[in-house]
Amino acid sequence: MQSQDRRQHHRHRTYRVEVKVATPEAWRASYLRDVSDGGLFVRSRQPLPVQTRVVVELSVGPHLVRLPGTVVRVEEKGFGVQFDRLDAAQQQAVRRLGSLSGDSPVSTTAELAEARGVIEAYEESLSSLRELEMEAQQRAELAEFERAVVVERMNELQKVVDGLRGENARLRTGLEASAQRLGRLETERAQAKALEASQAERLRTDEERLAAMTDARAAQEREWAATQAALKAELGALRAAATATPELERLRDEVKELTSELDDERLKTMALQRALERFRAMGGTIPLAAPEPPRSRDQA
Repeated sequence: MQSQDRRQHHRHRTYRVEVKVATPEAWRASYLRDVSDGGLFVRSRQPLPVQTRVVVELSVGPHLVRLPGTVVRVEEKGFGVQFDRLDAAQQQAVRRLGSLSGDSPVSTTAELAEARGVIEAYEESLSSLRELEMEAQQRAELAEFERAVVVERMNELQKVVDGLRGENARLRTGLEASAQRLGRLETERAQAKALEASQAERLRTDEERLAAMTDARAAQEREWAATQAALKAELGALRAAATATPELERLRDEVKELTSELDDERLKTMALQRALERFRAMGGTIPLAAPEPPRSRDQA
């Protein structure tokens, strides 16, 4: 504390008065060495820097008092704190603490000096132990906080893992469904190929049958042409002998029968032509038939 404060305020020695000092960074626990109306001195093996803003918390009787101040002096065994402007209750608590300190009139006895030295050494040891305890408590609190953070992170990671497992299961299900669809498509493709081969074979058979029918039609047309020529010759002969032969009526009947047969053959030919036209519409090819001999006016 400043020399002017030491002159203005009487300091009271204190023994085994525990305090807590709050800084912007953390709390620390220790013991008082002395107290006055203007400030106090805290024992510490790690003193705070000068100009550090602090709040000193201590117990005065049944009451808990908080005294704001600033570190103004640093020594090897602690640091001095100068109080800010205190209210009446805080000033009364400081005075009561000074009255409870047990200061006695100045004595020069060797026993009293030795006892005070022992008490101070004991309090310094207690102060170091209390600071170590507070540091350990703060480390434990920090470790607990870090453990909570790690647990929370582990829970988040577990949620991510669960989500990835669900996504993996979904993708696996989709893959299996895709494999099944691919199998069905392969089966349908094989069936389509078999159907295509069957249709090609049937078309080839139809083409062969149509070619055979075309050949038969060409043969029938040649036969019809020969028959027509023979009938024409026979009809000419019949006409020539119509007035001279008694069998004219019989020949006329035969001519009618032949004409009826020719009409039937003509209908069959027309049906065959329609079948050929349908085959051409389906894309089939038909070999060229022998040219039909020209018909005479009588054949028409």
